[in-house]
Amino acid sequence: MSYLIHSRVMEWWLHGEDLREGGGNPPRLEHPPIYCVNDLAVRTIPYALALAGLSFPGRSVRVDLEAVGGGTWHWGLAPRESPPPGKAPDALVAGRAYAFALVAGRRVPAEYYLAEGMLLTGGDDALAETILHHLRAFA
Repeated sequence: MSYLIHSRVMEWWLHGEDLREGGGNPPRLEHPPIYCVNDLAVRTIPYALALAGLSFPGRSVRVDLEAVGGGTWHWGLAPRESPPPGKAPDALVAGRAYAFALVAGRRVPAEYYLAEGMLLTGGDDALAETILHHLRAFA
């Protein structure tokens, strides 16, 4: 049930951003819906990777997002895997929560925010960039 609620809030916020941008209005920066989009995107990273035929058993990513919608996650990169306590993440994605949400919603390509410095990678940079390229907040 939680994922259903997450997905409805994600759809509401992303479609609202589409309408807002189409009308030339400023971004709607509210913590709860942006956090919801980001949380759903992080939780579905293994699914997004699997759609591309990728899986990274035993590996994990740490996502550190700041500002409105921000939070911190440490997530496994294979289905039904959680990193054990104390495990260092293999890859890191950090930056602005709003930018991450737009990448997860497939509104802006990851390359744009990586080039602008609004999203940064660390650890295994190639793995972190692979995650960002396949990131999605919807099934």
